[in-house]
Amino acid sequence: MGKRGFGVLFALTLVIAIGTLIQDFRFDTLLQRERDEGSRADQQIGSVEVALADLHTAEAAYVATGQGPAFWIARATDLFGRIEADLTQLRSATTNADAAAHYDAALAALKDLNGIDGHARADVTGDRRYEASDRIFTDSREASERLAAEVAAARASEQSAEAARLTRLDQLRLGMNGVSMLFVLAVAVFFWRARPRAIVAVPEGAILTRTADLPLKLSAPDPVPPATPVSAPRDVSLHDTAELCVDLGRVIDGRDVPALLERAAGVLGAKGVILWMTDSGGALLRPSLAHGYSDRVLAKMGTLQVDGDNATSLAFRSLRGQAIGGGASASGAIAVPLITASGCVGVLAAEVNRPRPDADTLDLARIIAAQLAVLVVPASDAARAARG
Repeated sequence: MGKRGFGVLFALTLVIAIGTLIQDFRFDTLLQRERDEGSRADQQIGSVEVALADLHTAEAAYVATGQGPAFWIARATDLFGRIEADLTQLRSATTNADAAAHYDAALAALKDLNGIDGHARADVTGDRRYEASDRIFTDSREASERLAAEVAAARASEQSAEAARLTRLDQLRLGMNGVSMLFVLAVAVFFWRARPRAIVAVPEGAILTRTADLPLKLSAPDPVPPATPVSAPRDVSLHDTAELCVDLGRVIDGRDVPALLERAAGVLGAKGVILWMTDSGGALLRPSLAHGYSDRVLAKMGTLQVDGDNATSLAFRSLRGQAIGGGASASGAIAVPLITASGCVGVLAAEVNRPRPDADTLDLARIIAAQLAVLVVPASDAARAARG
């Protein structure tokens, strides 16, 4: 091949390499967009679930002794509007047919629940609290359970569709990069084979003679020890968690807890860990112990309302662990309740070093929280113990 052919082949290789880099950047942008859209939808569905819990509380307050129904009726009206607006927005934004069907079913269940609530309001206004209680706690149960189930099913469908889209984009990017690398490798092999050979100049008049064949000694290369298989690193360690739980069970002095909290952060791969405890009134969560945060940062955090729209408050109310995904470079977060025989007494919250906390991390955090729950005592329980 002449110099012109080599130049064309080199230019083509350069164009393919640059195109691959540009396309790889576009894939990264698409993947980040998919993650951001999935995170927004998941947060909005979580807001709907929080609003549903608040709606049940407001309806129960219609017939509570000493409560003015006017305030709670206005509160429920606002919550119905928020839930309907969020579900309608999620329905219009989704491209997943299965999730859209669940959103439609959820809106239908919400309409039924709103109708039952209207009858309950009329009964409360007419001083028929017994009939209102029957509608709130009996008639609305089926619609409430159906609504919650459809919202949960929509969330699962959205997450499954997002995972499928991300997998498809990753596969396309991997295939594109593989084809590009194969082409570059083929060009490299071609250039290697087409390299000019070294020519030895022989003086004019020289006579080439053949020397006697010399024995050829073949030496086997030194044996190479077999490679030791290396297992993929785990995000969390079950062994380290077990050791931590053993040490938590041995705690006698409360001054040992901060050091164990630091170990818990290491086990969970967390930048920081905070132990939130409920106050004596059961309406606020306050940071009790922390690792990884300065006193100034903790002072800025202040307190959290138990009915607040955040993962920590939701974990306390729902008695279920919560995982929040971050962006491409942002940290994720988990929150798990501290549950005792007398109920939930606080929340263990951690900021993990991964954008999307996995299920193993959340499960091990629940194990650690179960051990911590027996070591901490809310202020109200401590006061009762002191009174004897």
